[in-house]
Amino acid sequence: MRESVPVEPPTLVWVGLVVTDVAATALTLARDFGLTRGDWAADPGGRTIPVLGVGACALALFTPADPLLGGAAAPGVHHLALGVPDLARAAQEAAELGLRPAAAEPGLAGARRVALALGATAGVRTWLTEAVPAPGPGGGRVARLDHVGAALADNAAALDAFTTRLGCPIESTQTDLEARIPVESFTSDRYGVVQHAREPELVGGLRVAFVTVGDADLELLRERYTFDAATSADSASVVVLPMATATSPVRGVMYGVAACGSHAIVESRPQQIVAAGNGCPEVNVQP
Repeated sequence: MRESVPVEPPTLVWVGLVVTDVAATALTLARDFGLTRGDWAADPGGRTIPVLGVGACALALFTPADPLLGGAAAPGVHHLALGVPDLARAAQEAAELGLRPAAAEPGLAGARRVALALGATAGVRTWLTEAVPAPGPGGGRVARLDHVGAALADNAAALDAFTTRLGCPIESTQTDLEARIPVESFTSDRYGVVQHAREPELVGGLRVAFVTVGDADLELLRERYTFDAATSADSASVVVLPMATATSPVRGVMYGVAACGSHAIVESRPQQIVAAGNGCPEVNVQP
């Protein structure tokens, strides 16, 4: 296995979303968020997959039993499709870099695709794909896809796959921490109110890295309860608490997308945060 990275890092072309009602979800995203819809061929028989343009990439909608998914899938974020200019060369480089690519096979819009081994990408289901046509000109309320989040058991392995091997740059890293501070309170008829704050209690946290994949970022999240540099938790889960502002009634979950493991955030105009999600794969909005 060689250590060099590809000459040109891949870029995010689409995010594959599994939804229970493809037609209703496509209609809602196009109507409520002004996303431009296209339909890409899924097989020679004329079957198509609805795709909705978000900035320089797209959301592709699949049913849970769609044959292109390689087996029954739960609703939610299913895969990332990364575009490369030369699929044969990219597959060869991926093999040399230890990413264990599968054989090329038909994908969307007449383009071929190559699946990278799940074990080589820390569980982030990733396809390399040839160029596909854009769904159409952008517009509406949504400017671009800001990031796609993946809850992992091993951030280091994912960073190795996407940065060291595929050559995608790290945008930033951070540690998210929540602590509880108990307060003891005494109320006396003679001395008034006396309060003593105790030592903070760690509730939980995440170690996060953002990796740039073209027009968007891939957010890698690992649960981290112990913040010593030498230790960390082995399990992974994400809890994103609901929030909203008084400036917009929009709630964040884009209809019909819900399972567990990752999420996606859509950045829109103007950039006011109005919603988050519930810890499952989802598409959230920032209208």
